[in-house]
Amino acid sequence: MSRAARPEETTFDGRRAVVREYTFTLRGVPWHARLLGFDEGGKTYRINTWYRPDIETSAVRTYETVKDGFTVP
Repeated sequence: MSRAARPEETTFDGRRAVVREYTFTLRGVPWHARLLGFDEGGKTYRINTWYRPDIETSAVRTYETVKDGFTVP
């Protein structure tokens, strides 16, 4: 893994959450990752994505759409 960022505290839908972004190399290929995690009702939820840097704009747009539409079951 090339760089691991420390988690940053945030909120998600009124809940305490953490967000982490980092880059890594897999089989010589660079990747970027985003992760949002939070606990609710004794369960841990994570919304995450991995993507190649060359598709960052569309990958982030899809990630934000999923995140914005996510509801705790």
